[in-house]
Amino acid sequence: MKRKVRLTQRGVGLLTLGVLLVLAGTSVGFEDVVLVGALCALPPATSWLVLLLVRPQSGRSALRVRRTIRPLPAQVGTTVQVSLMLTPLRATAAALVRLRRSTPSENIAPELHGRRPVRARVRNAADTITIDYELVAARRGRWSVGPAVVTRSGAFGLATVVEPLGEPLSVPVWPPLLPVDVGHARAAAALAVTRSGARDPSDEDSSLREYQPGDDLRRVHWLSAARHETLMVRTDEGAGRPRACVIIDPPARDPDHTGPAERITDWTVSVAASFAAHLLERGHPTRLVSTEAPASQSGVVGEHGTPVWHRGADELAALLDLTPDVRARVPGAAERAAVLDHLAPVHGEHVLAVLGAPDVEDFLALPTGVGTRRALLVETPGHPTAAAADRLTAAGWHVVSAPVGADPSLLWLRGLVA
Repeated sequence: MKRKVRLTQRGVGLLTLGVLLVLAGTSVGFEDVVLVGALCALPPATSWLVLLLVRPQSGRSALRVRRTIRPLPAQVGTTVQVSLMLTPLRATAAALVRLRRSTPSENIAPELHGRRPVRARVRNAADTITIDYELVAARRGRWSVGPAVVTRSGAFGLATVVEPLGEPLSVPVWPPLLPVDVGHARAAAALAVTRSGARDPSDEDSSLREYQPGDDLRRVHWLSAARHETLMVRTDEGAGRPRACVIIDPPARDPDHTGPAERITDWTVSVAASFAAHLLERGHPTRLVSTEAPASQSGVVGEHGTPVWHRGADELAALLDLTPDVRARVPGAAERAAVLDHLAPVHGEHVLAVLGAPDVEDFLALPTGVGTRRALLVETPGHPTAAAADRLTAAGWHVVSAPVGADPSLLWLRGLVA
């Protein structure tokens, strides 16, 4: 926003009186009246000019903004606590005077409060103004809080300036993580099941993975390397903790943005994120991939040319970092094919795809023999899923179809255990 400097009603009245006295004195030739008029007009004009030239973040009396937001990231539907503190950069007399003449407020994206009024509690101290308020994350995405807006008055209340202070802070909002209420034993059994006809990895192989640059050569398992014709190294994951790859495949974008694609996308992302979080919580090294994002995302290629699997509940934020940015796919965009071409599931990794649209052609070419391949087909109005399910099944996938809003716990058991 731009700075706005205005005269107050008091300033406008005094300036108007001064101008009238100057005009009247000039017309009748009374120099004393002209002088009085000039003295009346000078204070509001000076106050306006000072506020125009003096910035709140410059000089010895500069002010600064500090903001804390909890939790960060947030989830859709959760309450977000925000605290804004306005303090002087240096505790000089001029800075404290400027602080006392300042009234801070916030710029808040409407997606963080659902267009409902935000009630704030203001606390004033000698060297700090604190504003505490609550927000409710209404939509998935990345939304801004700030910059702060400071209304500052000049001397004698003759002019005010409304100006931004500080930088905006981006608040990532995850989709709601739906409960997946299945026991640990059943979850482990889910990923242990492989499709009939696929090659079952041995107990020995399930604790191995392909060699990556930087791995200790002393951990190479030479018998498995000879069997698979590629270097295999021992891992600490154990036979019950195979790797998992969860794929978010949102539907194609509606041409007129009036169809159900956004609602289907939100539910697709929410279910995929819930499954990925559940796998991570159960100890499976997990990566989360979106076919709408570029292949450079960490779960596909990553910064160093190799995908990143997240391990442990403390890496949940990193695992779900892409979920605020997933949108419905642009029809004909090349990202989807590029992501699947570079996905390269490793030996023993289990793939779970949540498909928001029945156009599954790109998924048929994913390599077989790496682990289970499971697909959840989201049923959409006017787009039958039976043909897509048959094609995936013929290609070696286990497929489950479900409408938007289905219970993710039942989907988990049907899709991963059945």
